[in-house]
Amino acid sequence: MKIENFAILVRAEGVTGQVVLTAAEQRLFSRLVIGAIADVNGTAKIIPIDSIELPPNPEVFPQ
Repeated sequence: MKIENFAILVRAEGVTGQVVLTAAEQRLFSRLVIGAIADVNGTAKIIPIDSIELPPNPEVFPQ
């Protein structure tokens, strides 16, 4: 799986928001989360969310 950007979305007290992460944190958490899910399930399933578009971030995840 080629990660182009990584965000953590949280719904708390009726509001959906994004956790602010540095570039290093994005790389770390993407590896930890996707890797842990893949270790348990064999693969990480990605479900599209039509109302949210997360653009590629080549500074954090170079091509």
